Amino acid sequence: MQIKKLNIGINDKLKRISRNLAGSLMKYGIIIILFFTAACSKDDITIETIRDDTSVASDKEVSEQESSDMEESPKEASDDASESEITTGSNDSVYVYICGAVVNEGVYKLPSDSRVVDAVNKAGGMNEDACQGFVNLAEKLSDGEKIYIPTAEELESEDIRVGINSFESISSSEKSSSEDSVSEDGRVNINRATKQELMTLSGIGESKAEDIISYREASGGFNSIQELTNVNGIGTATFDKLKDKIKVD
Repeated sequence: MQIKKLNIGINDKLKRISRNLAGSLMKYGIIIILFFTAACSKDDITIETIRDDTSVASDKEVSEQESSDMEESPKEASDDASESEITTGSNDSVYVYICGAVVNEGVYKLPSDSRVVDAVNKAGGMNEDACQGFVNLAEKLSDGEKIYIPTAEELESEDIRVGINSFESISSSEKSSSEDSVSEDGRVNINRATKQELMTLSGIGESKAEDIISYREASGGFNSIQELTNVNGIGTATFDKLKDKIKVD
């Protein structure tokens, strides 16, 4: 009987010890789990922080590179523009020498699409005694051209042929022809006038002057001033402006 009671007492103690041990194990197990959980969380935070720092550093490098490229680009663009200006500058301008009855004779730089009138204006305009109608002011300039503006007195007394690129003495036969093509009243004989003389007429440029001469040679001359309207490009409106300034034989 006593042995049975002893066994029961031992069993009770063992049960209490087991319960206490199980409780302790559970307690410490929870602590260990919490510890590892906290440690893992810390590692995650550390890893994420490293990742963030790396990303920020990478973004900063990209930003600095872009900024550097932007700083260099304007300079490169400026250099390219300068090279372009140097390369194309000569093609966009011409140099002409204008002399004679102008305010300021000299060599002038002008845009490549300029006309004789632009060169005259660049030289300060014509003098009061200049023969303004002799040179075709609408003619386009070319590089290296020489433009001579005569005076009315030169044309009358010194027999000088003047215009663009050249001026020289007129022979007796040429003088006679010139006198025949332009009458005392200033009218131009369309059967005898040269291309330059035809170009002094209002509305007649180089192309139309050549057409007039071509028609004149092909048809044997103009029989009347009205026949001028048969020339390509010369209509009634143009003829009305010219009829008092032209004549035939």
